[in-house]
Amino acid sequence: MKQARRRDLMSRLSCFTGVILPVFYVRDTSESVRFYRDICGFSVVSYYDTERGEEVETWEREDPSLFVRLRAASQEFGLHLRRDESSGVAGTKHYFEVSDVDQHHREMATRGGHPGKIDDLPWMRLFEVIDPDGHVLVFQTPHSEWLTRPRTGAT
Repeated sequence: MKQARRRDLMSRLSCFTGVILPVFYVRDTSESVRFYRDICGFSVVSYYDTERGEEVETWEREDPSLFVRLRAASQEFGLHLRRDESSGVAGTKHYFEVSDVDQHHREMATRGGHPGKIDDLPWMRLFEVIDPDGHVLVFQTPHSEWLTRPRTGAT
């Protein structure tokens, strides 16, 4: 019975590609791009142009783009223009792993950001910053001992 349940689970999971695209709802994608790109250091992948019905590399219009795709290393996430006050949840935490949390903290402060103090937890060093819409971004670097510990997997 246990093996049959495992086979059933594996067949249901086989459709997933491993790509997850978190989306943050924002009041103004142009303002948010300036924060995420210029302060936090993310790169812009593309903007969605509703008039052309396609993604474009640059945005030169006055009105904000409906959707912007950003990249943090190999992971992407999106900024979606909020159409009303009911869409989006500010105050949720989004974790981004960086290679050196202390360096990233200094760089954000140099770029005009307001990162919180660095906390040292048993498993990581981290700091938080709040974006213009109230989303909490947590930049963290795991301690090497934590990364190399023996892990047990759930089945």
